[in-house]
Amino acid sequence: TPRDLESLFHDLVDLPEPQRRARLAALQTSDPRLHEELTSLLDASLASDRFLAPSGDPTPQPPRNLGRYEIESELGRGAAGIVYLARDPNLDRRVAIKMLRRALTPRAIEALRGEAQALARLSHPQVAQVHSIETGALPGTGGSETQSRMFLTMEYVPGRTLAERLREGALPWEVALDYGRQIAAALEAAQARAIVHRDLKPQNIRITPEGWIKVLDFGLAYRWTDGDDPTRALRAGTPGYMSPEQCRGDAIDHRSDLWALGAILFECFTGRPAITGDSLVDLLESNRRGDVDLSEISAIRSDPIKAILRRLLAIDREERLTSAAEVRQVLEDELLRTRASSLFGASAVSSPPDGGEADDGRKGPARGNLPRPISGFVGRKEWATGLTERLCTHRCVTVTGPGGVGKTRTSIEIASRMTDRPGGVWFIDLSTVSQMSDVPSAVLRALRVRDAAREGAPLSPARALAETLGDDPSLLLLDNCEHLTAGVREFLEELFAASTSITVLATSRNPIGIPGEEIVILPPLATTDPSTSNERSDSVELFLERARSRTPGFTVGAEGLERIREICQRLDGLPLAIELAAGQTRAFSLEQTLERIRAGRSFLGTASTHSRHRSLSDLVDWSYRLLTPSEQSLLRRLSIFRGGFTLSACESVCGGWGGLEHWEICDLVGRLVEGSLIEPMDHGPGPGRYRLLETIRVFAAGKQGEDEHAGETALLESAYLDHLIAWTRVRPEEDVSTRAAWVARIEPDYPNALHGLELALATGRLPAAYHLADLLTYYGFQMGQWTAGLARLEQVVEARRHALESSGDGTARPSVPVETSASATGARAEARLLAQAAFLSSSLNRPERSASLLAEAIGTAGAIADSGTLAFVHQVAAMVTFRQGDLDAATAHSEESLQRAREAEDRGAAAAALGNLGVIESTRGRNEIALGYYEQHLRESRLMNDRAGVVTALANIAWSRWFLGDPHEALDSFLEVLHIVEEMRDAPNTSMVCSNLGVLTTMLGRYEEAERYLLRAARIRLGVGDDAGTASTLFSIARVAEKTGRTALAASLVIGLIDRVGGQSYLVAPGQRVSLTDACEALAVELGAEAMHRAKIRATGMSLVDLLTMAEAEAPAMENPTDRGSGLC
Repeated sequence: TPRDLESLFHDLVDLPEPQRRARLAALQTSDPRLHEELTSLLDASLASDRFLAPSGDPTPQPPRNLGRYEIESELGRGAAGIVYLARDPNLDRRVAIKMLRRALTPRAIEALRGEAQALARLSHPQVAQVHSIETGALPGTGGSETQSRMFLTMEYVPGRTLAERLREGALPWEVALDYGRQIAAALEAAQARAIVHRDLKPQNIRITPEGWIKVLDFGLAYRWTDGDDPTRALRAGTPGYMSPEQCRGDAIDHRSDLWALGAILFECFTGRPAITGDSLVDLLESNRRGDVDLSEISAIRSDPIKAILRRLLAIDREERLTSAAEVRQVLEDELLRTRASSLFGASAVSSPPDGGEADDGRKGPARGNLPRPISGFVGRKEWATGLTERLCTHRCVTVTGPGGVGKTRTSIEIASRMTDRPGGVWFIDLSTVSQMSDVPSAVLRALRVRDAAREGAPLSPARALAETLGDDPSLLLLDNCEHLTAGVREFLEELFAASTSITVLATSRNPIGIPGEEIVILPPLATTDPSTSNERSDSVELFLERARSRTPGFTVGAEGLERIREICQRLDGLPLAIELAAGQTRAFSLEQTLERIRAGRSFLGTASTHSRHRSLSDLVDWSYRLLTPSEQSLLRRLSIFRGGFTLSACESVCGGWGGLEHWEICDLVGRLVEGSLIEPMDHGPGPGRYRLLETIRVFAAGKQGEDEHAGETALLESAYLDHLIAWTRVRPEEDVSTRAAWVARIEPDYPNALHGLELALATGRLPAAYHLADLLTYYGFQMGQWTAGLARLEQVVEARRHALESSGDGTARPSVPVETSASATGARAEARLLAQAAFLSSSLNRPERSASLLAEAIGTAGAIADSGTLAFVHQVAAMVTFRQGDLDAATAHSEESLQRAREAEDRGAAAAALGNLGVIESTRGRNEIALGYYEQHLRESRLMNDRAGVVTALANIAWSRWFLGDPHEALDSFLEVLHIVEEMRDAPNTSMVCSNLGVLTTMLGRYEEAERYLLRAARIRLGVGDDAGTASTLFSIARVAEKTGRTALAASLVIGLIDRVGGQSYLVAPGQRVSLTDACEALAVELGAEAMHRAKIRATGMSLVDLLTMAEAEAPAMENPTDRGSGLC
């Protein structure tokens, strides 16, 4: 029994070593299983009290010397050895000496040497360093002879262990994050050298007085790539911190250390051990099972932290996190968020939900994307009120002024006062746009407006935007226009011609030049208050607010206020300069700050734009010179980003080369945030994002471009492009939910991807350009940005052709390798890009251009006889010709794609071709033939475990069976599809299937079931912003209402839909469509004029949300459709 086992264990512990070995040897023969259990407990017991654990028992007086080392005191002792604090007289430094307690046996020597070698492989600030492994004379005691002992000399780490700190309870949030990321960094370094610690626990983690972490005691470490047998011999460790597989004696690898890290983090955040037990036997048994009460982490305020704890403490190591770097990055991201929150307030790291109340009581925007400021608005209140009034009487107001005067922050404040506009308030940052021609696509992307076509011709971006916003008054805030004034002017002229309800607020150092433009010069902040003649002017208030955010408890007297007033005057009231100066209050006194500003150029008494620019430039340069070399290097490197960056992106691009290590990046970014050189961005959920203000980015880029840094610029560009390629590598094809997640991930970094493409083209890095163009095209297609995507593709194709031409006459850049005409890689890329350009041209109703591009794509792929590329090109050609109504050509291209895909053994492309052939046959009305293709598509998709392909094939099979007059078989197929998409948490496809099920069950007369499906579909579609799909589903609901005697509801729904979408027609049965106007006329006949009039009054002014709410309210009592699968939204 467990109690008998525990009794035997304690008996063995009390025995001297020789008798213990003899007893175990006897047990190995008589009861091997009991021998294994007891050996496991003994190993764990010996390991659980290892080095640097303070000894509670009286110990002999430490020796005075060990070899040349002068022993000062004993630091701790365990079952295997003793650790002394000693002084090395040769180097005049303190060291820790780790000495074996017993004589030099071969096994002991091997263990000590193994630890020394493991530590020697690690050079990291969070790992205590080994200095040497030596053998020295230990003086005997009580007349005994001098003994020879092997020992390690190691870095002495003052402070206390994490175990001692945890006895006081859970760590404060920021401290837990900080300690945790340092421990993870140490494990990351060990992982990089294939070292498994095996005994990571709070007792082996030391906290220095300065708050740094050091991981100690690699006495059980081994290299898991060495081919050792990692089973029986590796069971030793500490119960409660060993992974379940280590506790069971199974094979282990680096994931065992990650489990231990999870246990330590659990204890840091909750104050409770992850594994508990009333006795060592209970503890070990609980550890074997991995019994961690994860409900304890529910109080942790961060979802990402809870998620990594669950994954670290997974019992099955196949489900466990595999990378300490990933853990460190999550912890560092949360740490920076926390520190930014303390500097800027909670708004720096979170946003209120749309339509919620803002801090000042104003209602948030119902529509729009206006960023939430990270700090309060200081001063200029009367000026802002006046500008708000001007926006009510002018269609275009441009706020001008020098860099750093606060144009963006002031304009956002003004725009936030106008969020009651029905069309919304929309922010478009043009600082990331480099070409005039990209202005329209940048505006459309910010508003998520798709390119569109009317009557065979594409709409211009301005007309597409005007149609989308309609007659509802709206406000566009175009920020940082100065380098694009001609492009902005051209776009706005067409926009204002197409719409009279759109108002534009622009910021620019120069006027845009559009007729009717109201130009407003933004003055600097007042440096004295003319009404009271005291020091508390707007600029002084700004300095005080920013200083207090960085230095809690910051207070000043009259003398301090006078110094701040002079600082603000010498900085000409420029807000950015004032914030930079205030950011130094942690490092410098007010007097020191003022002295440094006085020592630089001062333009007190002048008011010219040039002088203010020089004042700001001097302040930025002064702030830069105050940075450490590492901080300066990081700031320069960050100038390569556009539109912001995450901490992991910063580490990927800027760390690991040129003197900046990965583990330094978090602290460096934090210090730059404190100094106001980096600011957090308000980007909602997901990893925190940061940016350089454009003024500072331009300054840092100038520093990076100086001759002394020229050598690292090429390295920086390569690191940036490598990061972008790795970050965008996985591109989903058919899985709607995965595709949506991918698009959402790409969205914030679209400016970086665009800049990366421009950089790759400018420097001749064509392989990177191919990849980024392909990904940007895919993204642009998903977002409906066809015009911009087409321009990018053509630009890359032209760059390749120019490179091929120039390679023969010596005009190509000699520093960049250029492809030869025989380069199959380049030809494959060109063929794919040409095919995608053809598809986008077709989407824009340019058939002749599309046909020309397709011919080029097929010719390019055929020239290199690449079957995989030909399969792709012909698949695109089939889609294009199908759109154009040429079914014979579409069939020929699909059959060619199928043949080429089979030659290339590309089952995915073959399955897609089969599906396309089915669609073509369905369009011809040959549904039996189509059904055969769909069933082949389904078989291939199942063999590949391609759930997205299975969904597509099953949905097509359902439609074919429906059209063949077998609605019950169609129903079964749709229900199977619904089950799969619900498992995939695929909201768009779930709504589509529910809508189809609703229409189908309506045909079958199962009206209650139909209404349940349709209401669910409408609610999901509304939640994902699919207005067209919502309208279609509401019409289906109206048909059900009419068939179940609720004719007045049906009439109100149809009338409301006509007001919103016009006379659209919708599918109600195979081959049968009904328009809203026809339905309205039929309902009028059924209801009569008076009832129809009441229905019209009821529906007037209703939005799609209102119409759905009305339908839900009048649905018969049944299972709430919005409860089923509501998590999908």
